[in-house]
Amino acid sequence: MSRILYLLIPLLFVLTTAHAQQADTLAAAKPDTVLMPSQLPPVPVMAADVDTTPFVTPKKTALFSAIVPGLGQYYNKHYWKIPVIYALVGTAIYFVNDNLKNYNAFRKELAGRRNNPSGYERKFPQYEDEGTLQSAQDYYRRNLDLTILLTGVGYTLQVIDAVVFAHLKGFDISEDISIRYRPVAMPNGGLGFGLVMNF
Repeated sequence: MSRILYLLIPLLFVLTTAHAQQADTLAAAKPDTVLMPSQLPPVPVMAADVDTTPFVTPKKTALFSAIVPGLGQYYNKHYWKIPVIYALVGTAIYFVNDNLKNYNAFRKELAGRRNNPSGYERKFPQYEDEGTLQSAQDYYRRNLDLTILLTGVGYTLQVIDAVVFAHLKGFDISEDISIRYRPVAMPNGGLGFGLVMNF
């Protein structure tokens, strides 16, 4: 992935610079001046197979967050969420491991008592009959299933969080509301004025 970053960063720099130069040229023109097509800066032509979209998109953020929990939050620059995610991951791992260990211990004890009722060395002597052992085994099985379910829900929520905030990243909430006009090149080859409104 680091090789892809090294290839994409110069490409994004070139595209950003070319777009900024074109925008500066158009903005510098006076409103009453009409630019001829020869005066407009050339638009860089890219190959059809080159991806010119920004590196971090909501789809890529979802993929990153699905592969490594917290990576989507890192690309969204919500760094404070990463320790929270990993604290929850650690808690989930602890409870899954604890419930699985206890479930296997009671299952083994129950199977040992059934297969060899008289000679089996009991690890849980406080459980006298098989009914209480079966209840303890079922209890840890339910806890294990619930813990795995909640872990899956938490994993899905951190992916959704990364996608939602990646969508909102480009949402402009500034108070700059303005209207201005500038010369623009029309799609059919002519020139005209465009009205730009910032909300």
